[in-house]
Amino acid sequence: MDTWLHFPGFPPIKGVGEPIVGIEAKKYIGPDDDDMPIEDAKTASRTIGERNGKNAAGWVFDGNTSIETYQTVLSGINEGDPQVYDMFREPTFSGEYGDDYSIRDLADEIGIDYDSTHTDDIDQIGEEYLDAARIAFWDEIERVARLQLG
Repeated sequence: MDTWLHFPGFPPIKGVGEPIVGIEAKKYIGPDDDDMPIEDAKTASRTIGERNGKNAAGWVFDGNTSIETYQTVLSGINEGDPQVYDMFREPTFSGEYGDDYSIRDLADEIGIDYDSTHTDDIDQIGEEYLDAARIAFWDEIERVARLQLG
């Protein structure tokens, strides 16, 4: 099949009339849209969130935690008791403490420019982080409580 289009009096135009091949569009984040695909940034933020959530759970129990506390926490997690969920501070970007992990810290760790990233993009990346951090946090607390109860 000839894929040249010819108008009388003009040179043929190659490619006109050829089927259009789908191209996957990637959304990039950064000032010039040449930095990092947003999906890669979300994936990185989930990985960082899982790590930080698990690490934060490491501060919940210590060598002095009683068996009753482990039982209460595990029972509350299994029943979805809000009092148990209010006992511990989940990972957030609240800035309540001066050394809290922030959305700016996350952007730096991923390798994107926080100040030049669109607000919607950084919000999506932050939500991916927080979701992963909170899930990992509670999964680790439950794992440790189960381990201690045998």
